[in-house]
Amino acid sequence: MCALNVTDEIENIKKCIAHWKRRSLTVIGTITAIKSLLLPILTHCFISLPTPTNKVMDTLNKMFTDFVWRKTVKIKHNVAI
Repeated sequence: MCALNVTDEIENIKKCIAHWKRRSLTVIGTITAIKSLLLPILTHCFISLPTPTNKVMDTLNKMFTDFVWRKTVKIKHNVAI
């Protein structure tokens, strides 16, 4: 049930990320876009559905990391957390 509902939301997030990648945002700007535009889409979905699978969480983590850092990661993931 979770996979069926989350896949549509992931596609919407991919479209929004593609739209915002055209702009030259700073790291803080991309984090702000994630917090204000992308996470609210997922918050509603995750509140009403059971716990998402690890595959879904890994996909979202990779999408957000690629969006923030573009090509190369400049800070280790554990340090950023």
